[in-house]
Amino acid sequence: MTTQEELREALTHIPPVPASPDDVLALEPHRMVDAQSGPHPQISATTYVEWTKPDGDTFIAPLANAETYERKGFTRGADVEVPDLVAHWAEASKQEATSGGT
Repeated sequence: MTTQEELREALTHIPPVPASPDDVLALEPHRMVDAQSGPHPQISATTYVEWTKPDGDTFIAPLANAETYERKGFTRGADVEVPDLVAHWAEASKQEATSGGT
């Protein structure tokens, strides 16, 4: 085990580190706390967004993926709460079967 004396001796052999260049020192902000924003609201895991593809097809995707679909040029629709995705798709398939697939 290292004693305090051995630790102090070891630290005296560390070479000095040169100061940062002026362009680095000029960067703003200087403090970590000034560089942060937030806290940001938590994205709901049960909120989905209805999307329309450029070819007209529609689908839902998690709210967390909205930025990706917007960049792809999809048209955003309503936000939908889907607490149970498996039950949601089961209900959607029942409705499709009774409507004849239209």
